[in-house]
Amino acid sequence: MSALQAVLLGLLQGVTELFPVSSLGHLVILPTLAGWRIDQAAPSFLPFAVMLHLGTATALIAFYWRTWVEVVRGFFRSLGRRSLARPESDPAAWLAWLVVVGVVPTGLLGLFLEKPVARLFASPQLAAVFLVLNGGALGLGEWLHARRAGRGSAEGSAAGPDAAGARLAAGGDPPALSRSAGAVSTRLPDAEMAIDRLGLREALWVGVTQVLALLPGFSREGVTMTAGLGAGLSRLTAATYSYLLSAPLILAAGLLEVPKLLHAHGALGAALLGGLVAGVAAYVSVRWLSRYFRTGTLWPFAVYSAAAGLVSLLMLVLRG
Repeated sequence: MSALQAVLLGLLQGVTELFPVSSLGHLVILPTLAGWRIDQAAPSFLPFAVMLHLGTATALIAFYWRTWVEVVRGFFRSLGRRSLARPESDPAAWLAWLVVVGVVPTGLLGLFLEKPVARLFASPQLAAVFLVLNGGALGLGEWLHARRAGRGSAEGSAAGPDAAGARLAAGGDPPALSRSAGAVSTRLPDAEMAIDRLGLREALWVGVTQVLALLPGFSREGVTMTAGLGAGLSRLTAATYSYLLSAPLILAAGLLEVPKLLHAHGALGAALLGGLVAGVAAYVSVRWLSRYFRTGTLWPFAVYSAAAGLVSLLMLVLRG
C-alpha cells in the first residue's frame, strides 16, 4: 500500500466513521472500484482498518475528554458504593453504567465473530448491499423519531432544543445530563428524552444493535442512533451516546488487531500514517456533527448510503 493510498483511506475513514454511512463499507468498496492492488483478504488488512479506527477513537476521546473524566470518576464512585447509581443522584455514574452495558454485548460477540466477519472484507459486492440496508436503517430511525415527536405534539408539548445532548456534544460536564440539574426542561416532549432517562434495558438493546456494525456496510453510529431514537432519545443525544460507545470498542479491537501489523512487512508505516490522518479528519467531523444534529436529520445520510450502495453494486457487477 502506498503512502497516498494510506492517506486517502485515512481521510475516508475519519469522515465516514462518524457520519452514519459506514467507514468499513467504504474501505472495502473503494480500493476495488479504484483498481488499487490491495488484498483486502490479507491478514494485515483488518489490522490496518483497525488502526484507522484507533485514530478515530483518539479524536473522540479528545473531543469528549471532560465527559470521559467525569464518567470514569462516576464509575469508580459507584463501585465504591457497591451499588448502581441512580440518575437523579449521580448522573455521571449512571452514564458510566449505560456505556458499560452498551459496550459489553458487541465486545463479547466481536470476539466470537472475528474470523467469520473478516472474510466479508473480501466481498465489496456484499458491502455494497449492506450499505443499501444501512440507508434503510437510517430511514427507520427517522420514522421512529417522527412517530415519537408526533405523539409528543399530540399531547400538547412544544419541542425545544436538546439541552443535555447539546452540552454533552460540546464536551460539557455530565451534570448537564441530569434532570435534577435542569437538563430536561418541562418544554421538552418525550421524543427529546435526555440520556439520563435511558434505562439499562434500553442501553443493552442499543449495545446489541452494534453487532450489525461488524458487517462492512452497516454504520455503528447509524444503527446505534436508530436504536437510540427508537428508545426515545433525540438525534443529538443518540449521536453523542453512540460516539461514547464507539471509543472503548475501537480501543479494545486495537489491542487485539494492531499487534498483527508488526508481523506484516511494510504495513505498520502505512497504518500509522493512515491512522493520523483519520484522527484529524474525525475530530473535524465530530465538531461539525455535534452542531448538525441539533436540528439536522438522518435523511441526507440515509439517501446517500442507499444511493452509494446501489451505484457501487452496479459498477462492481458491470466490472465483472
